Amino acid sequence: FLFTAKSVIVQTVPQAAELTISGGVKLEIADHFLMRQGQYQLTATLPGYYPIELPLDVDEQQNQTQQFEFKKLPGHLTVATTPAVAAQIWIDDQLIGSNDKELMNIEAGTHQIKIQTEQYFAHTDTIVITGKDQHQTINVTLKPAWSDISLTSDPVGSQLSSNGKVIGVTPFVGTLLQGAHQLTLALPGYKGWEQTISVTAGGNIDMPPIYLERNDGRL
Repeated sequence: FLFTAKSVIVQTVPQAAELTISGGVKLEIADHFLMRQGQYQLTATLPGYYPIELPLDVDEQQNQTQQFEFKKLPGHLTVATTPAVAAQIWIDDQLIGSNDKELMNIEAGTHQIKIQTEQYFAHTDTIVITGKDQHQTINVTLKPAWSDISLTSDPVGSQLSSNGKVIGVTPFVGTLLQGAHQLTLALPGYKGWEQTISVTAGGNIDMPPIYLERNDGRL
């Protein structure tokens, strides 16, 4: 055995907590094994990493070093937003969940995250997932994507719509998201009113009173 055995050093990155080789006669001496040429089975474990279970091929070289690398287990992420509003969480352009529960099994490494909600600008960032079955929390402050608006009409009680969607009645005090909005007022017995406005986030729009005209009559 000693005349035919090869000196094999088996290394793992990081260093394994437990390492075993099966499949043939071997002798462990210090930091290496004496093994005959052939195929063996390597099993190595380390907390926080996938176990290594791979064939170990010993060739004809007298002295050889074989290296194996552990792969980190996925990590887990919790996203906390300020203010605490419902949001969708996207990782690398894939929707993986929301901020009301922990996001499980995200591969270790660098990822692009996007936090998307209705009333706030989408937040994008680069995050590093530690992995190794560890739990992480990130805190994100969201930026408002709206302006305050106040609008009244004469007579009051007119139905106010924005881009075809009813948002309230006059006198109206509320918010509009950034962008173009086609506002309309409707009240039975009166002519409709409409106007397109451009909204910039963070502003305060105080529109002058709107006087509705009565519908034409028939004589």
